[in-house]
Amino acid sequence: MSETRRFESLWNDLHRPAMTLRPELADRWSRLAQTSALARLLSGSGPTMLALASDGDHARELIGELAELDLHGAVAAPGPVAGVHVVRYA
Repeated sequence: MSETRRFESLWNDLHRPAMTLRPELADRWSRLAQTSALARLLSGSGPTMLALASDGDHARELIGELAELDLHGAVAAPGPVAGVHVVRYA
């Protein structure tokens, strides 16, 4: 299974309504899609977006790609991070 395909199930139920209600999010989302991120995810109802990188070097490359697309303010956060956990539904 490819790395990108492994993350296809990442989804936020608020994604579609957030993009509809806040068109600027849709613009940022489409620019984020132009990067080498393995996956992307909207956090909550926005405006925070996540881009998954394969490692620290890739994360730093992504930050550069985002800056070139006029998406500033990105930070790299190594994982796993405290407080993050898998939610399993029965």
